[in-house]
Amino acid sequence: LEVPFIPPLKGGGLVRLDMDGEQLRGLTEIYSMEALELVRDHLFNIVGVEARKMGPEAPALRIAMYQAGQVYAMSALFGYYLRKADVRYQLDKIVSLHEVEEDEPDEPEIGETRKRHRRPVPRWMELSWQKGDSRVDTSLKEYIQSFGPEELRQIRSLASAEAQAVMELQISALFGNLRVLKSKLLKAIEGAENDEEATELLEQGLVSGRVESISISYDNLRRLI
Repeated sequence: LEVPFIPPLKGGGLVRLDMDGEQLRGLTEIYSMEALELVRDHLFNIVGVEARKMGPEAPALRIAMYQAGQVYAMSALFGYYLRKADVRYQLDKIVSLHEVEEDEPDEPEIGETRKRHRRPVPRWMELSWQKGDSRVDTSLKEYIQSFGPEELRQIRSLASAEAQAVMELQISALFGNLRVLKSKLLKAIEGAENDEEATELLEQGLVSGRVESISISYDNLRRLI
C-alpha cells in the first residue's frame, strides 16, 4: 500500500502523522466504491461533519489514551468486517447477474474513469448488478442490515486466533495496555454521579496527567482511523 506505519503514541503529547494525499488514497483503495461510502460514514460519525468542513483550521482534540485506543480498535474491526461483508455482497451480485454487456463503446470503461484509483480488487467487483432485466437497487448498507444472527456471527468473527493476536499486539504497541488505561480512566471519574460530573473529572485527570492522553487535530485523527 506504500503507507508509512503509525509511530507509537503511548508517550502522549501532540500527535502528528505525516501522510500525503497519495498515501491516504492507498488506505482507501483496498475498498470497493460501495464499501468506501460506509467507511466515510464511519469516519464522519467519529470526527464530525463540522470538523471535516473546517479541515486544518479545526481545533485540536485532547483525548484520553484509552479512548484513542478504543476508537482505533473499533475502526480496525469495522474495516475488517466491512471487507468480509463486501466480498460476500459482490459474490451475491455475480449469483444474481443475468446478463452483463462486455463491451459498451458509448461509455468509458470503469478502469479508465478510475485510473487514479488503483484498487486491488477483482474485475468482477465492478460489474453492474442485474436480476432479469431490472437493476437490483439494494445498497451494501441495506444488504448488511438484512443479515440474520448467524450471518452477523460469521461476518464478525476474525479469521483466526493469530489474526486477533496480531491486532491486539498492534493496538498495545501504539497505545499501551488498554486494560491498564481503562482502569486509570475509571479511577479518575470515580464518584461521578452523572455524565457531566464524569466529563469534568476526566478533564481534570487529563490536565493533571493522571490519565494519559494525546492531543490530535481532526486531520490527524482522520489519518489515524
